[in-house]
Amino acid sequence: MLAGYFIDRVGKKLMLKISAILMLFLVVPLFHLMNHHDLQLAFIGQLGLTVIMGCYLAPLNAYMVLSTPTQIRCTAIGLGYNLTLGVIGGLTPLAAAWLLEKTSNPISPAYLVVIASLITMYALFKSNTKIN
Repeated sequence: MLAGYFIDRVGKKLMLKISAILMLFLVVPLFHLMNHHDLQLAFIGQLGLTVIMGCYLAPLNAYMVLSTPTQIRCTAIGLGYNLTLGVIGGLTPLAAAWLLEKTSNPISPAYLVVIASLITMYALFKSNTKIN
């Protein structure tokens, strides 16, 4: 509900950009908090990631729909989003486990999120879609 309020105020694309930037800069500190021995700090780390992801996911579907031409909307979003989600989403746990094993660093999966945030920011800033 709160994310929807801010989306109405700043727009979908800007909310996606703000969320990607926040994730880029806060994911590593939030992972450090989640790895903390104090349960309250671990909870704050998880809550921080949840809030940022909620602010990102709230406008995502509307942005995808509005940025796709109506003639190909169902096919483009159905195939593009679901194939990407299946392949990247399916391989991400494997990549995170491999990275964790190779580095022995419990926050190393955060660097995958940093890379994803950079890719997201690049795509959003290169997009010329005029959507509020």
